[in-house]
Amino acid sequence: MRSFKLGIAALFVSVLAMPVLAGGVALAQPVPVLQCGQIQTIDDETFITNFTTENCDLGILKEVSVNGGAFVDANTSPDAAQAALGDSVVWRVTVTNPSVPDDGFIPVGDVLVADVLPSGVSFNSSTASEGSYDNTSNTWEFTMGLSTTFPIVLTINTTSTSIGLFENVASFDEYCFPSGDCNIEPYGDINPENNTDNAFVNIGGPPVVLGETTPVVLAATGSGVTESLVAAGLIVSTLGLLGYSRFARK
Repeated sequence: MRSFKLGIAALFVSVLAMPVLAGGVALAQPVPVLQCGQIQTIDDETFITNFTTENCDLGILKEVSVNGGAFVDANTSPDAAQAALGDSVVWRVTVTNPSVPDDGFIPVGDVLVADVLPSGVSFNSSTASEGSYDNTSNTWEFTMGLSTTFPIVLTINTTSTSIGLFENVASFDEYCFPSGDCNIEPYGDINPENNTDNAFVNIGGPPVVLGETTPVVLAATGSGVTESLVAAGLIVSTLGLLGYSRFARK
């Protein structure tokens, strides 16, 4: 994860991001947490500078959809989306920008999101508004810069293959500053509570198809007893007439 594409004046941004020794030599160092930078324009050239961690935050939301249905935030097993073997299960990861710095500050840098698919589904494809998802390493990498539009969204298309309750977790895993320096600890920002999210899916067996030999039971409850009995009598009478008609023709 080293491919940073910030945009105009990326080199200028990198130099500004480094502390400078007395002799004028830039000293690179890892940046452990998410950074926001201020957008500035000078002589028709736009760049990002004045980096800060203050009020700089990213949030993550994990949702699931079955067979094209609505996406649900199924955070607990009782709220799990219901699926059957062979169903389409689509996972959606949404990265939001809850940062609140003033004067045009935005999150900048490379972010790596870890998203390991559960064993109950098989990977088909994925699409992302920024970056791309690697189903081999189970990671989504994207770059934030001048042209980034939030929210940033990843969808992963899978097929259910095993019966059971399965959980899928998405979490921020790594952060790299525009200079190329990456955090030496797990990803961090001012609000760790929104740095991970999950979704459950409960996969059952395939739907049962009624065969010709399956008995049909007429249920009669409450005020519908009379109607049910009448319906049953009509069915028996009809079958009797058909049998008599066939006998009479012989």
